[in-house]
Amino acid sequence: EGAKAALIGANGSGKTTLLRIIAGDLAAHSGAVSRGGSLGVMRQFIAREGDQVRDLLLSVADPRIRRAAAAVDTAEAVLGSGTDTKAQMA
Repeated sequence: EGAKAALIGANGSGKTTLLRIIAGDLAAHSGAVSRGGSLGVMRQFIAREGDQVRDLLLSVADPRIRRAAAAVDTAEAVLGSGTDTKAQMA
């Protein structure tokens, strides 16, 4: 329960492939893989093309945080537009 393990090896030795097999992302070509309990996985590449860290963090944030970020985006758009001086000064 709660054991930690390290997987160490040279570049290209199959560490990521082994972890992807254990996680169920890939099928093993031979042999068998079994695991008990649960497994948490943090992918190396989890964002969409062009996303920023901000976008990734907001995608898992509390709804109140997402609403606040949307309000900031709106304020930045108004202030950056340069066409609505009255709104910029409000």
